[in-house]
Amino acid sequence: MFKKKGENKNGESVPMASNIENIDITKGMFTEDGKSFISYVDVDFNEYRRKMDNKVVRTNVTLPNWLKQKADKEGMNLSKTLQEALISKMGVSR
Repeated sequence: MFKKKGENKNGESVPMASNIENIDITKGMFTEDGKSFISYVDVDFNEYRRKMDNKVVRTNVTLPNWLKQKADKEGMNLSKTLQEALISKMGVSR
């Protein structure tokens, strides 16, 4: 969870939301390009982090010896196979 208001889980600063009534669209960076408008933006930071977190972690897996030997003989990449199996079993996607 966040350490305190305005910080994300890593302690980095997160801008606080602006009060929409205090936004002057005549001072926006695109005002000279035409009409300006205000829009609400809703961000699910947990979903964003999940999709962007590609950090690789090491996990120890225990297999029967005969299965490990057969996988080695077949030239299988156990990490890739486990990832594919977990994704399929849980019905998730990247």
